[in-house]
Amino acid sequence: MKKINFILQGKGGVGKSLLTTFIADYELNNTKSIFLDLDSENKTLFKTIAPKLGKDRVKTISLLDEKSKDLKNENLLSILETAAEKEEFENFYFDFGGRESSALLNLTKSTDYTLDFIREIGIDLDLEVNYLIIVGGDKTDYKSCLDFAYYFALFAQNKEQIKVILNEYSFSNEELLIKTEEIFKKEGVKTFRLTSINSERGMKMLYKIQQNIPLQLMDKPPYMNMLKCVFNILNER
Repeated sequence: MKKINFILQGKGGVGKSLLTTFIADYELNNTKSIFLDLDSENKTLFKTIAPKLGKDRVKTISLLDEKSKDLKNENLLSILETAAEKEEFENFYFDFGGRESSALLNLTKSTDYTLDFIREIGIDLDLEVNYLIIVGGDKTDYKSCLDFAYYFALFAQNKEQIKVILNEYSFSNEELLIKTEEIFKKEGVKTFRLTSINSERGMKMLYKIQQNIPLQLMDKPPYMNMLKCVFNILNER
């Protein structure tokens, strides 16, 4: 069964593309993995990893309706059907922008395309649909990030579909991190901490990844910690 991974958060700038970039580095030699940049505003992912993985494994696609800027049922169905038809790939990583993430949330709230219905479509197409949702802890972002992730945690019947990733550096204190973990634990949803890394060091590491810098020249401890985080996120059930 192929794996579809939607990387989401309605709030921009909280680490979606950072996470996806490190997943891309983790999956560098796995030619069965493909990355799709759905962010209509920034295209951060494509700019960062296309030079390293090649344009055959990194694509930009438009998800929203051109006129309404909404996500239509048929648009979502189309990307799932296309993934099912791609025999050369087994793992699909969709990096949603903030606008696209919110549009998916609204679709599941306002149409028959509930989280469970999307899951059933996936099963019919031999696809496992997963949601990797970033939560930032900055005081201006936290509530909206939490509300977004909690909706998915609350309304998905299959809790294994949902993985909540806490951007550790953005949290002001350990107490808030633990409190957030407890919120999702009560709903049966696993949380993961994206290793603490400040934005300046993160941007330097992303630049090195983009330039295909050898591992021995990387800032090795934080780089390896990030890859360990990615391994846990992708492999823990």
